[in-house]
Amino acid sequence: MTGFGYNFVEGRSEALLWTLPLSAAPCDFNGDEACDITDLDAMFAEGPIAPGVTVKPGVNDSFDLNGDGIIDNADADDWLAESAMINGFASPYKLGDGNLDGTVDGQDFIAWNARKFTGSLLWSEGNFNGDGFVDGQDFILWNGNKFTSSDGFSVVPEPGAALLLGLAVLGLARNRR
Repeated sequence: MTGFGYNFVEGRSEALLWTLPLSAAPCDFNGDEACDITDLDAMFAEGPIAPGVTVKPGVNDSFDLNGDGIIDNADADDWLAESAMINGFASPYKLGDGNLDGTVDGQDFIAWNARKFTGSLLWSEGNFNGDGFVDGQDFILWNGNKFTSSDGFSVVPEPGAALLLGLAVLGLARNRR
């Protein structure tokens, strides 16, 4: 993260440009200088965070982003907002964005579908609500945000090949008449 400030020296100011290493960002739990799915999965792996997981000082306290002594969905919401900003998005990552690419789309549905109706603590496997299960509640979160993005734009799904083929056949049929 880069910032700008002033240093006042002998009655005049000098412009300063400073850089804060990303590893200092609260969303980078593993120190790899990226706020990515690995970090969010690490938070979710602490246990089902939907009911809340008690913080153990020196063990999992880095996941308690709001400092209330519990790792829960409020911390996940803070992580989704902070990491999206650091990664250049205009708004927080959406619930259902399983791969954190900034768009809730078919790729995220595929991840949910591969693990549906199983136990999983991981966001990347479709456990979007943090309850430890990939189920219909997670699908509802995906479905409520599908084809939206974290950059403030709506995503229009591309027509499938079958649809295009069907339209071509209809067009040919009309031309024959």
